[in-house]
Amino acid sequence: MLKISGLLFVLGMTFLVLDKFAIIKTSKNELSDEIKERRKAYLKYWSESVPHQGKFVNQDTFVVYHTSKKNNFRNKDDFSRTYHPKTVTDQSCEELGIGFIQVRNIYNNKLLSGIACNNY
Repeated sequence: MLKISGLLFVLGMTFLVLDKFAIIKTSKNELSDEIKERRKAYLKYWSESVPHQGKFVNQDTFVVYHTSKKNNFRNKDDFSRTYHPKTVTDQSCEELGIGFIQVRNIYNNKLLSGIACNNY
């Protein structure tokens, strides 16, 4: 019985350490209702105003699905910056709970551009 308790303790501590250093994620951070409502309004505006599909994925990533096959911007990050919430609706990344913005090809899901969503 003592061996089983010790083993469970070691396993529990291992998961805590792995979670702490983000090696694995055992808990989910839920979005606030306020952020969920802002995202809903943002997507509604997006679908009415921007000709490319946009979607929240992985809790903190906003992906723009674009028809371009390649990124023609000299600075490859500028493609993603074009779709920054400050540019689209004058909102901050924090207001929408966005950590990253990606532009991907709509046909093959190839990553064309990606940035950390910093406010500017």
